[in-house]
Amino acid sequence: QSRMADDAPPAPPPLRSMHALLRSMGVADYEPRVLHQLLEFVQQYSTDIFADSLHLAEHGGRPGHLESEDVLLSVRLREKAAQATAPQLMDWMAKTRNRHTIEPPTV
Repeated sequence: QSRMADDAPPAPPPLRSMHALLRSMGVADYEPRVLHQLLEFVQQYSTDIFADSLHLAEHGGRPGHLESEDVLLSVRLREKAAQATAPQLMDWMAKTRNRHTIEPPTV
């Protein structure tokens, strides 16, 4: 269902790039809104990474001056947080929940 047909009006460069990326990965059929969803994700992720990078640069005494190491560290920190936090949080919640016996209500 890809709408990037030859007779379609020219798409903006970001949409063309995302279409080319999908095509390069072997994805030939998708709903048109998939492109927009992916672009929204990319923009939000990039914005968050650059905001974190700016905080790291400021902490490093370079306010407003990003270096590649700032961006790389931001990406790595975000990856680590996504991997480690969820299982640890779920384990903690399960242990906390199961620690206390829940009495049935009295009628």
